[in-house]
Amino acid sequence: RKRKITKHKKLSNNCIIEIDNCSPLELLKLQKNLMAIADGEGIAFVNGKGKRKSKLQQLYEELEHCGQRLMGYKECFKIMGKDRNSYSKTDLEATFMRMKEDHMLNGQLKPAYNVQIAVENYFIVHGYVSNDRTDYNTLIPVLEKHKKAFGEVLEEVTADSGYCSEKNLLYLEENKIDSYIKLQDHEKRKTRAYSKDIGKYYNMKTTVFEDEQVYICHDGRELRHINTEKKKQNGYTQTYEV
Repeated sequence: RKRKITKHKKLSNNCIIEIDNCSPLELLKLQKNLMAIADGEGIAFVNGKGKRKSKLQQLYEELEHCGQRLMGYKECFKIMGKDRNSYSKTDLEATFMRMKEDHMLNGQLKPAYNVQIAVENYFIVHGYVSNDRTDYNTLIPVLEKHKKAFGEVLEEVTADSGYCSEKNLLYLEENKIDSYIKLQDHEKRKTRAYSKDIGKYYNMKTTVFEDEQVYICHDGRELRHINTEKKKQNGYTQTYEV
């Protein structure tokens, strides 16, 4: 049905083509093979109005088009790096972010930077600019900048819930910095629905079996540890217990 809507011709039964995870170099090799087949069978590639292209030429041009797009995507990923998923064509270092000012009320994204300001007794002591869309990855660079400038580690840090992450809290604990950071689910924990949600592990009873902590669900069944999964992002490895 999709082929009929897009008016694409059906390939013959003896024509089986499967391309998956091909690099531009592999597509170039396919083009060379198609060109060799065309030369061997005496098929000439034509251009211009009134000339009918063979299926072999159509496939060759489609591979060429895919190769050009892959090279374009490769350049885009090179510009973005591993920490972003977008960038501005007019300012390659800017990232599209959702701004607080939204005059059209449509959640429009705009190219911008994330500016951080560190304050001590109403005095600005540091400034930090990044292209990260969130505040998670900006806390540690600010603290490292303070340590480099003053040669000492802070005694305490106060920040809102936007800076609350496992990576940041672990860094503060390792450097013996007292943290006053609001948890992301702080307000949610105050609700009645939070304490009565039987599907969450924090509302389940626990017991110990063979030196292993076991959760007991609402039906009295034991939920035991199956495996440990790890997720690496921005140089930090986060561990999940399943």
